[in-house]
Amino acid sequence: MEKNGQGSYSKILVARIYNSKTLSAISVTPDAGLNDILVNVQLKENSFVVMKVTDKSGNLLIRKSTHGNTGFNVYKLDDTSRLKPGAYSLEVIVNSNERMSMKLVKS
Repeated sequence: MEKNGQGSYSKILVARIYNSKTLSAISVTPDAGLNDILVNVQLKENSFVVMKVTDKSGNLLIRKSTHGNTGFNVYKLDDTSRLKPGAYSLEVIVNSNERMSMKLVKS
């Protein structure tokens, strides 16, 4: 809630719907406070999740590994606010066998 009583919402950067064994949906949104990105993952079962951010040359810039529970999970990718403007790729890997890639553009 804003100080004037008005609400505000962040826009979704990327959203993908999946119907795989373990994954229902992924969306990427900005964290309004820190300007890092949030990766929202909806899982059908408890899973191991790895997120990787690479630059256009394929260099690994950020990697986060975590455990996800059945249902909706939100992961903040720390230091994405420090990335320079440009094109990046986000890869989300679930249980080491389901890979989803998304393009990100920082302006």
